[in-house]
Amino acid sequence: MGVNYFISKPLFKSRLMYVMKNIAGKNDQIIDEQAISDKKYAGKRLLLVEDNDLNVEIAEEILRMVGFEVDTACDGVEAVKCVSDFPENYYDLILMDIQMPNMNGYEATAKIRAMDREDLKNIPIIAMSANTFTDDILEAKKSGMNAHIAKPIEISKMTDTIDACLGMGDN
Repeated sequence: MGVNYFISKPLFKSRLMYVMKNIAGKNDQIIDEQAISDKKYAGKRLLLVEDNDLNVEIAEEILRMVGFEVDTACDGVEAVKCVSDFPENYYDLILMDIQMPNMNGYEATAKIRAMDREDLKNIPIIAMSANTFTDDILEAKKSGMNAHIAKPIEISKMTDTIDACLGMGDN
């Protein structure tokens, strides 16, 4: 069926890390354990916009392990509502899936950028998509997104992209 690993619930950090290390080793990925132990993004709030429950669960756990406070939205409509309902500068970053019901990531990003709030004109929005052709990346940029990361998510590429968007460099 194509399943390589199975994690039973309840989900524990130690078990997730064990499985992730095994996956990373097979894909020559490196999980930055130092970033996880240092909680490199402590105090930063992120909106994760994703319609797949399993993807949300995995991404949310990883993002929390590196220190993010994470809110979630299941589609573009809910994402637009989240950012409009909270005060300015509430979120430091948005991770936005592209293909979602009700309102896709491109449309949601355009609506967020069009709001009459300065913080939303500049907040980093990173596209997450399995579609990684040049046209897909250009469409993400055209809609107002700052960057694009491919699904399935590679943790080191995700944190490098987040660092670049937050201006954290090699911190």
